[in-house]
Amino acid sequence: MVENNRWIKFSSHLILILGLAAVIFPIYIMVIATTHTGPALQQPPFPILPGDQFLENMKLVLGEGLSTAGAPRSHS
Repeated sequence: MVENNRWIKFSSHLILILGLAAVIFPIYIMVIATTHTGPALQQPPFPILPGDQFLENMKLVLGEGLSTAGAPRSHS
């Protein structure tokens, strides 16, 4: 029979919260990276707050493509 133990509830909730943080943290870092310029991301420390370059970065990537950002374009 399963007992209603306070520590079992606490530990299971803690494991779920840590797992959720492990999934959300990389997504948060990706979103923050889209709001900064390339050189700002290459200098330590990595920014943890949003920047002001989101619209310019989206215009560059969606409008001109990745070939102007330094990534090779496939010719297929």
